[in-house]
Parts: sequence; C-alpha cells; structure tokens
Amino acid sequence: MKIIGAGFGLKTVIGFTSMSLSTTLLEFTWGYNPLVENEPLLSAVFGGLLIGIGSGLVFKAKASSGGTDAIAAMLSKFTRQPLGKLQIGVDAVVVLTRQNDEPYKDYIREPRRL
Repeated sequence: MKIIGAGFGLKTVIGFTSMSLSTTLLEFTWGYNPLVENEPLLSAVFGGLLIGIGSGLVFKAKASSGGTDAIAAMLSKFTRQPLGKLQIGVDAVVVLTRQNDEPYKDYIREPRRL
C-alpha cells in the first residue's frame, strides 16, 4: 500500500470483488453453455472480449484486479513505461518461468479414457 497508495489499494479490492461478482453473475444467468453453439473458438473470443472490457474498465479507474497487473502497476509507477507493455512483460515472465517446472508435473493428470 505504501508504494502505490491507499486509494489504489481500496480501488483494487473493489475491482477484484466486482470482477469476481460479475463473472459469477454471468455464470449464474448464462450458465456454462457456450455463447455460440458448436463454435468453441468464437465463444472463447467473445469471453476474452468480455474479460478484456472488464479489465480495461478497472485499469481506466487506475486500479487493479489483484493479479499480475498489480505488479505491473507498481513497475509502471517507477519506470514510467506504459501499463499495457509492462502487463505483457510480467505475464510473459510468469509463463516462461513456469514452463518447465518439475514439481508441478505430479499434479497434472492424464485425461480419463472411457
């Protein structure tokens, strides 16, 4: 909180709570059926757009959803780089450092065959 301020912390709590509640509301009202029948890729694109719009609104309010974007926001304050570029960079570091992580291979299950 000291690095980015109490206002940012409060808006972050409101941001991740409202995103979580809206996702739950969408699941409750729409269910788990795909948005477009027999088109899983198009459904994934629409889902990504909905999440992207929600994340954009949170970022526009100078808040965070509590994930890696909070790290990117802190880095943005110190480096004066655009938040979007830093978000991609932080996410890339997370993905690349976890790519060959041996301890988690025990938790990956093979799909069940019927």
